[in-house]
Amino acid sequence: MSIYDAAMKYQQEHVPLVVFAGAEYGNGSSRDWAAKGTRLLGVRAVYARASSVSTAPTWSVWACCH
Repeated sequence: MSIYDAAMKYQQEHVPLVVFAGAEYGNGSSRDWAAKGTRLLGVRAVYARASSVSTAPTWSVWACCH
């Protein structure tokens, strides 16, 4: 099953979706679709590793509110 098909299935069943992403999530020219695409697929939040240069791993949560 494709990601799109799975997202549509979960959306029909009212299952909230969360994306776990790497440090490069939303960087560069894909930034616009990182925001729009996930929202169109029904994603409620994105939990992404921060891209800062530090020795300790840090994480950011991008919440998508209805």
